[in-house]
Amino acid sequence: MIREISVKGYKCFKDVTLTVPGLVVLTGVNGVGKSAFIQTLLLAWESGKIGAGGKIVPLNGQIFELGCAGEVVPHYSNFPHIIDISWRFSEAPEIFRRQLEANRYEDRFLNIVPDENGDKIQNNVAWSGLGGFTFLAAERSGPLRFSNRQSMNKESLSFGSKGEFCADIISSYDSTTIPNKEIILEYVDGLRYPSTYSKQIEAWMHELGFSIQIRSESTSVTDIAALKFFDERSPDSEWISPVHTGFGISYSLPIIAAGLIARRGGALIVESPEAHLHPAAQSKMGRFLARLASTGVQVFMETHSDHVLNGIRLAAIKEEIEKKDILFVAFDKGEDGTMQKQEIHVKEDNSLSSWPEGFFDQMQSDLGEIASHRVF
Repeated sequence: MIREISVKGYKCFKDVTLTVPGLVVLTGVNGVGKSAFIQTLLLAWESGKIGAGGKIVPLNGQIFELGCAGEVVPHYSNFPHIIDISWRFSEAPEIFRRQLEANRYEDRFLNIVPDENGDKIQNNVAWSGLGGFTFLAAERSGPLRFSNRQSMNKESLSFGSKGEFCADIISSYDSTTIPNKEIILEYVDGLRYPSTYSKQIEAWMHELGFSIQIRSESTSVTDIAALKFFDERSPDSEWISPVHTGFGISYSLPIIAAGLIARRGGALIVESPEAHLHPAAQSKMGRFLARLASTGVQVFMETHSDHVLNGIRLAAIKEEIEKKDILFVAFDKGEDGTMQKQEIHVKEDNSLSSWPEGFFDQMQSDLGEIASHRVF
C-alpha cells in the first residue's frame, strides 16, 4: 500500500507530496488536477513494471491516452524536461523513484532516466496480477451483449480501463470463494448470499439497489464472454442481455467486481464512481469503497458527488472504516496555474477538519438562492 507519493514537473504539478491512507478521495472543480494526479499513479505503475533495462514509458496504451510529451509537461517547460515521480510503500521503508524525460514535444513516450534501482523498483511493485492494481476510468463501457476473452492465465486477467473485460473475469472466477472475508455480505434485505464471487457481486449490487441475479456465459470456440441478468422484482422476468438494462448496472458492476477480487495491499483507482447512479446508490457506492479500503485494499477515487462523500462519512460514523484511513483532497489552481491542495480529514466528532469554498457546497448555495426568491 502506498504511504507517500511525490510528483514534480507533471502538467499542473510543480512539486506536490501527499501522505495517503487507505482511502483517498480527490475533489475539486473541473480542470484543477484530479485526473492529472491519477495519471501520475498510472505512470508510476507503468514505469514500475519496467526493470533496469527498460528505456521508455509509452504515453498511449491500455490504461491511458495522454497524447504526446508536450501535453504532459508544465506549460512553462523547456525541453528536455524531467518528470519526477517517487513513492513509498508501507511494506518497504525505502523510496522508489522514477525520472521520466521528455525530449521533444511530439514524442509519444517518455524516456526512463537510467537508474541502478530499476530492478529493485520492478521487484517491489505490490500491484502485479489480477487484484493487485485496477484502474477504472470515468468513461466505462456501457451495456454490451458480449465481450472478448483475454488470452492470458486467470491470475493475469485485467478488467480494462473501461471495465470492458468484466464479463470475462466474472466467467473465469464465477464460483470461486472470495478471498477477502472482510468484504463479504452474508445477508442483504433478509436474503442470504454465499461467499462465492458471482453471488457476492449480486449481494453488493442488491445493496446498491439493483435486485438482479447474474449469470455468466463463455465459450472458448468463439472466444467471447457474456452476462445475463434476471430482475428479482418482476415475477415474469426472464434472463436478459445487459443491453436491455440501464447504464447504472454496467457502470457500477466493474467497480463492485474489481473491489471484491482486489488483494490486500493492492490498489483500486476509480474515476466518477457515481456515474449513472441514483443518489441513494451513489451513497451506497461510497460506503462500499470505504469498507473495501478498511480491509487493506487502497482506494483512490475522483468524484464530484456529495452523495458519495456522505456515504463515506456514514461509513466512518458506523465504524465501517477508521477515520484516520480517510483523506479528502480538495484541488484548486493558483494564479500561476500550478496546483494547490487542501487536505481534509474526518475528526473524532465526525465533522470534517475544514470545508473550503467550492467543496460540495452547491446544494446549500442553490437552496439559499431559492429561499431568497421565496420559491417554496
